[in-house]
Amino acid sequence: MSSEWWFTLPINRAARVEASDSWGDISVRSSIGQDSIIVEGVVADSAEAGLGAAIESGNRFLSALSFYHDEAYNLAYKTVGWRATRLSNGTTTSATSIAATITLVENVEASTRVIIEKRGPDGSVLATVNTARPGELPEERTETMHFFRRGSTASDSFDAARNYLLVIESVARRIAKRDALKSASGKQRPTETETIEHGLESAFSGNVTRLHSVTASDPDLSSSPGFSDVAAYLYRRVRCELCHAGGADPIKVPYNARNETEVKRAVPLARAVAREMIRYEIAQSL
Repeated sequence: MSSEWWFTLPINRAARVEASDSWGDISVRSSIGQDSIIVEGVVADSAEAGLGAAIESGNRFLSALSFYHDEAYNLAYKTVGWRATRLSNGTTTSATSIAATITLVENVEASTRVIIEKRGPDGSVLATVNTARPGELPEERTETMHFFRRGSTASDSFDAARNYLLVIESVARRIAKRDALKSASGKQRPTETETIEHGLESAFSGNVTRLHSVTASDPDLSSSPGFSDVAAYLYRRVRCELCHAGGADPIKVPYNARNETEVKRAVPLARAVAREMIRYEIAQSL
């Protein structure tokens, strides 16, 4: 017999944003200072059967949070565990505590402070963390937000750059398909560089000044690059050299000090462009 379940899914660090999201009967929320998110309204025969839906809903929420509020978190249920509570007519009738390695402790009340302070033994403030309460997140969702979040949570610059480039390529290809883009060489199919260039021009509305506001972070680009320059840089110098393992083109290799520095410098640009591409994707309903 199906029941309604309430899931507590741990995240990799304490949330700095109090936000919520809902679709259908399922709702998700984060609370400031809590190292877990709450997923409510999952209907299933058992906690194990409902876990998949809870995880999918949690990831959807966290990806939107990463894009809209620059707060990147990962679910940690595989190493920390998770908890499910069964509800009946709004009343808790039984609870199941299941963990992969350790059992979760009971929830504590969410912090109501807008600023979280870390204090030393003498009471002095060592650090403060600004927090936000945006409430319900915007309804717009895209699959590319998952790549954006993976890039935001990556501890490795190579992984971050690859995921931001997946956003850029994905949206650029759909723009090219919508506009029936053809190659300047007369071939039916445009090159990857032409596809990205057209996507950039669309996302930035042909405004090269707006483009320069995001390219300024990368010293490997000229001070006033055009759309073709940025497209060529992202595709050849970043995408191909990161994702190709040899051939005629040079490659960027992990643990090579020069390559590591070059990729790290490219990440802010790739992230900024990816964000603009997602904004355009949402605005155009691609």
